Amino acid sequence: MNAYTLTFAGFLMLGGRAADLWGRRRIFLTGLALFTVCSLIGGLAQSGAWLITARAGQGIGGAILAPASLSLLTTRFTDPYERRKALGAWPITSASGAALGVLAGGILTDLLNWRWVLFVNVPIGAAVVALTLLALAESRLDGARPRLDVLGALTVSSGLAVLVYGIVGTTSHPWGSARTLTTLAVGVALLTAFAITEIYFARSPLVPFSVFKRRSLAVVNAVTVSIGAANFGAYYFLSLYLQQVEKYSPCRPDWISCPWASAPSPAHRSAPDWW
Repeated sequence: MNAYTLTFAGFLMLGGRAADLWGRRRIFLTGLALFTVCSLIGGLAQSGAWLITARAGQGIGGAILAPASLSLLTTRFTDPYERRKALGAWPITSASGAALGVLAGGILTDLLNWRWVLFVNVPIGAAVVALTLLALAESRLDGARPRLDVLGALTVSSGLAVLVYGIVGTTSHPWGSARTLTTLAVGVALLTAFAITEIYFARSPLVPFSVFKRRSLAVVNAVTVSIGAANFGAYYFLSLYLQQVEKYSPCRPDWISCPWASAPSPAHRSAPDWW
């Protein structure tokens, strides 16, 4: 989980700029293909290092995919009414996928095994690649393309990755430890360098900080960060509580019974031999 979070956070802004520079459909397909292939590799993992590397690759693919998909919507739907509908469907689809994924992930893990949580992405990704090739035309920025802000990309990617690494490392090193404080300080310093670069030196900044002068945008960003932090923490800790403390399997709370389940259900159950 940490490997995915680190790479996703580190490459997210760079993925958004790449779509503007090299074509939104091309970058969307690149991110989707990388995510799909790494899902297959992770499902076939034979060691912890193998699985962690595959999850890191998934994070890079997701970081490329997320901004490119939204960018495709805003450029494909030029009519204001149609664009509002498309932008309304995007978060609805995302939220529905997250809700369904929590349930489907537990069922797949309980009935089959954890590898199918990764394998299930492969046919979905392949189908979306085929549909994208058939239905979407390439889209680029009109006029002169902006340059890639290399220094900004390096500082924001490394800064976010180091900051997230410091936070997730608190599971083994306390918040007040020298290692944690040093890591967090380095992450903050890199992000400060990124802000200075974008404001004073970048010709084509990854993030034009002037947009944050709009109060509505600043408020929306703050609300989104708060909701995301609450949701991700709830998913993780609630699943641990239900399985490790309440001893529920992913497939059997009190009102659901798997074919071979018996109360009380163990926290972890192996798949039947015939799977």
